[in-house]
Parts: sequence; C-alpha cells; structure tokens
Amino acid sequence: MTPKFITIVDQLELVVGVSGPGTANRMYIYTGTAVIDFAGLTDDWTRDSLQFDVSTRLFSSIQINRIVAIAAPSSYSNTKPNPSVGWAVDNATAGLDATTQRIQLTTKLAVRGRDGQLLRVAYQVTVLASVQLQAGLLKVNTVRVLAVPSTNPTTVTPAVLYAALGPGPLPSHPVPLQAERNPNCLEVQFVNAILDGNSVIPGTSVTLATPGGAATSGVQMSSDTWRFGITGFLPILGLCTFTVRGDGPTPVRAQGGTSLDGDPLQLPSGDDVAGGDFVFKLDSEFG
Repeated sequence: MTPKFITIVDQLELVVGVSGPGTANRMYIYTGTAVIDFAGLTDDWTRDSLQFDVSTRLFSSIQINRIVAIAAPSSYSNTKPNPSVGWAVDNATAGLDATTQRIQLTTKLAVRGRDGQLLRVAYQVTVLASVQLQAGLLKVNTVRVLAVPSTNPTTVTPAVLYAALGPGPLPSHPVPLQAERNPNCLEVQFVNAILDGNSVIPGTSVTLATPGGAATSGVQMSSDTWRFGITGFLPILGLCTFTVRGDGPTPVRAQGGTSLDGDPLQLPSGDDVAGGDFVFKLDSEFG
C-alpha cells in the first residue's frame, strides 16, 4: 500500500541566532513524530516515498542556505508472528515546497513482509537561513550579571560575574553564581529599535523574582541600557527569575508602541514577531 500520512505529534520549532557561515543569521530546527500507515505488500521489501511539511513558518527560496534532515522508525508492528518482517527509513531529505513555501521532508520508507506495518517516523530537520529582521522590533541583545556598590549602582566599573552577548545562544539552565561574589545587579541592553524608557517599569514590565519576594528596582544607564536589582541593590540569593515583559498589558515597548520581541530563543531575543517575555534564570549560592 502507498504510505499514508495522518498527522504530526510533538511538532516543535527551535530558532537559534547564528553568525555564518556566509550570510546565515538564523538556524531553524524542526522536530516531531509523523503518524503514518505503511504496510508491506509481499514477503520481500515494499518501498515507497512519503512527503509532508514540517514547518508552519513560511520561507522564500532566497532565504535558504542549506537544509539537512534525518528520520528513523519510531513505531512499527507485525500483525502475526513472523521472523522475516522488517522496517526502515532508507533516506531522508528536505527542501522548500514551492507551493506551500514551507519546509517539506521526503522520506524513503521500507517494510518487509505482508504482516509488517510502519506506524510512526521520528525526524529532525535543520534549516540554515538568511533572514532580514523586521525593522522596528525591539530586542534584548545583552544580559550581564554584575556586582555593583549598593550606593552607586550606575558605576562604570562594575565587577562582571556573567555575560551573555548577542549574537549568540542563551543558557538553557539557570546560570550558577557564587553568592560570595555579591551578585546584585542585572544589566540589559536593547537593540534594533529605540526603547521607550517610560515603558520600563521595575516591578511591572521588568521583574526579578527571588525566594524572598523582594521588590524590583532599576536605574537607566543610557537610552538602550538599564540595570535592575532587588530594592537597594542587595545581594541576589537563591534561584531567581528575571523577566522582561513582551506580553500582557504593560510590556516593554519601542518608541511607537511596538511590544518587545522577547522570546528567549537566542540573543538578540525573539522570533521576529512582536511579543513574548524574555526570561533569564540564575542561581546564586554560597559554597
């Protein structure tokens, strides 16, 4: 029988900022499990191809630098005891579907035996692309964890305990810090649009959630840079979550009113669509 595509479960997209090779500035990774129905027709191998879209995002051909794909059987069965059955993904390739403008995966499948049936295929497709960022979208570009004098949080010579700089990745886990070094400040730089400083409201549009529940304070360093800490810039202890709002009624905005493109996928932040909270976690412990 011809392979039948049913649906995709656990369909995910990961967007990562990159610098090259060439003009590439975005890497898109698509993963999921395709639910299919492909049964063997003879006692020998039955082979056929199956195509389906893996992205909901639309691309143009000039954006695509390279696409690579991998796929493997993840669920199969045989309806009767038969030691001669088998299942395989012989090959997996991906490209841009000119009609749908989505990334399409092509798998070459194989089932051996009349009782063999291939039910699911897991895949990963990686797309290297050159994407023109939408003008006017405010993004987080840099996050630094500092130790500053509580009486002078605007010092130009802080102790830098950690720095995440764009373009580049964000840590996937809370950043471990030594409490003995007195981490008490997070510095954020915004790029790609002019920040509306009036939209930066410590405790509302920007929060630092600590185990003790202390309030958030902040000082503006320049037109695009702010520093935040708990009230009085006291030491930050324990597992803390720093959030710059791009969603909700009081997001950080660019001049003109566009909300922060804050999705914490990489630096600069965002998925090139306005909205999304930028979240950064740190864990400050003694010892």
